[in-house]
Amino acid sequence: MGSALYIALNDLKSVIEEKWNTGSTDAGYSPRVVKVWEEKTVGYGDSRNPVILLKPETEDIEYFNLYGPNHLHEVTVELDVRTYLNIENHEDVINEIQRIIKDQIRRSDFVDLRLTGSESLSHLYRNMYRHILTVSYRKIDP
Repeated sequence: MGSALYIALNDLKSVIEEKWNTGSTDAGYSPRVVKVWEEKTVGYGDSRNPVILLKPETEDIEYFNLYGPNHLHEVTVELDVRTYLNIENHEDVINEIQRIIKDQIRRSDFVDLRLTGSESLSHLYRNMYRHILTVSYRKIDP
């Protein structure tokens, strides 16, 4: 048994990369999905591609099963989504990410994946659109 935090982070990265633009609408260029500690640069970089920074937040571990070894791990991950073209493009990217997460509520090897929060931070920046999405994974006995 161990931590579900990094397992969930890797799964979220792969599901976004694999399922991008598989819905009925075109969300444009595939995003660059990176774990927050892998992102070492500041600035606009390639201003055509969206960037999604995955940041592990918390892992709540709840014991269940009287006198048994079972634990339910609930992991919270923050997706910091940044786009640079225009608000329409930004909205398409956010909608695509939300579609992917909602379609993947049942993930193999996890209890579920849920979208639990959404916050726009675009008003704080000029020439950049930013949105924070919060997701929750639940896993039994990682």
